[in-house]
Amino acid sequence: MAEQTYWNNAGSAKHAFLWNAATAHPVASPYLSIFSFYVSPLFRDCPYGRRASLEGARKNQQWEPGTSETARMTQTNTFKLIAPRFTLPALTLSLLAFGSGCTIRAFDDLPDTSASSSGGRASTGGSSSEDAPAEDEGPVTVPFEKLVVQTVQWFDKDVTIEKAETTTTRANLLGEVHVDREHKITLMVQNRTQGSSELEYEKWDLILADGTRLKSNVQENFGPKDVHRFGRSFSGDEHALEGAHFELNEYTYGEYEPLILPLDRLVEKMDPVLSLDSVVGQSVMSDSEDSGWKYEILSARIAMNSEIESDHRPGTRAKVGKKLLELVVRSTNLDSAARNLSDSYFHLMVDGYGVSSNTFVNELPDGGAKLDIPVVFQIDAIATELDIEFVVERTESVWKSIHVDLANATPIE
Repeated sequence: MAEQTYWNNAGSAKHAFLWNAATAHPVASPYLSIFSFYVSPLFRDCPYGRRASLEGARKNQQWEPGTSETARMTQTNTFKLIAPRFTLPALTLSLLAFGSGCTIRAFDDLPDTSASSSGGRASTGGSSSEDAPAEDEGPVTVPFEKLVVQTVQWFDKDVTIEKAETTTTRANLLGEVHVDREHKITLMVQNRTQGSSELEYEKWDLILADGTRLKSNVQENFGPKDVHRFGRSFSGDEHALEGAHFELNEYTYGEYEPLILPLDRLVEKMDPVLSLDSVVGQSVMSDSEDSGWKYEILSARIAMNSEIESDHRPGTRAKVGKKLLELVVRSTNLDSAARNLSDSYFHLMVDGYGVSSNTFVNELPDGGAKLDIPVVFQIDAIATELDIEFVVERTESVWKSIHVDLANATPIE
């Protein structure tokens, strides 16, 4: 009679079957082997399962004289539970099992009782692999050792690859080792400003070394100085993280200059920030001291990103082929009455072409009041000089300008 280890629902809630096809009944054993393997989990907690069938058999079935309790359990489990689920594939597997005299095991969170007799490895299908684990292994998580932690600016936010790791799970399925690797990268994003900000369906794609682009959209609202973390997971081989990089784009590709953020090397070309100290402190004003406007440049710099609101969104970034000219201008109303001040009062001339401000300005300062107005312009990346123009009279027809030589810009450390 076949050997069977059995846990019912009143026990430890564990179950296992061990059927030895080489020594069991020559007809019943193959079917019991396969069917117990696949069907027993379906009846682990079922009230009409193994225990109910056994009780019903005891009441309704007439046993042959001398039939043992083990045989009754075997017949009951076989015909009450297994026979209704008899399938052609199961028959085929059963015949193979009978022909080879193999041992078939099904287990659920149980120790491997055959480990000692097989050198610590489970016997599956009559063979074993030197690389195959005796039991399922994992998950095992290890960090990506080549990760270069660096922070770059994107619009009005700082972006850092905070962590990269790989989780490996190994499973022994009928003698074959199946390995699953999941890679996860964590990005930390911080709002640089004291105001509210957002990420609105921006495309932060991960590009692998072989050119595969894993697309993703990022959306989040930020409070002042808020920090949020974003995880990016994908499956791949053990070297999938090597040579990978993020490509950050706004909600449309090709409008703003993308930002490349590698995992395992420094950013090849950090976005430069240059100061225009030569124009700081320069000013222009109307010819009348009691009417019109006076403007003084408090700061000026060239950058790829700005924290100044632009295009009706917090912060901005240079568009493809452009760079940003960022100014803070102290604007003084020389009139005795309140006057309107708008973004149209600030203008550039670059190589003979006019450039309007990307910053929305609509203020009404009182007479004699001073306002510090931040403004941003998108200028050609190859521009070498320009003129900043200001409206200085109430009629908006008189302009005065300050010349800027971009070659005098110096890096800000």
